Amino acid sequence: MISLRAFIVYIFLAGCLGLFSQFPTYSRMPEDQAMIKLTFALYGNRTQACRQLTPEEIAKLPQNMKRKEICERERAPIYVQLLDGDEILFDEEVPPSGFRDDGPSVLYRSFPVPIGPHQLTVRLRHTKQQQGFDVSDTVNVVLKPRQHLVVDFNDQYGLWIR
Repeated sequence: MISLRAFIVYIFLAGCLGLFSQFPTYSRMPEDQAMIKLTFALYGNRTQACRQLTPEEIAKLPQNMKRKEICERERAPIYVQLLDGDEILFDEEVPPSGFRDDGPSVLYRSFPVPIGPHQLTVRLRHTKQQQGFDVSDTVNVVLKPRQHLVVDFNDQYGLWIR
């Protein structure tokens, strides 16, 4: 049986725990800001085109490895730009992952922005070319306080803003 003194200490500690779980309030984001998140995991194009094997080369291969073409594994990096009106939020090249640079380029970045209307432009290049973009899209959004807007890209659906 616990003593009255221990019971009072337990009640006091439980009350402190309950009080400090509610106060002081903490907000991870100010009331006058929103968050734009740019995210994707995307394979760049191969750096070299696949090469067709000749019938002699195919004949030299072991039976379990016969194929008609050979493709190098290395992928091109993804070049990404995210603009809010005229302001550049993100402008970088994202290298491919993997030991042999053959995995997807993976990006996850967050950008705090003021609430209100925004004109977002997303551009990306996943080929080896040095100029221009393969995909470009502009969208107008109105961000609410503490809203999180996700800008995603994948091969199946293209640019996806949610």
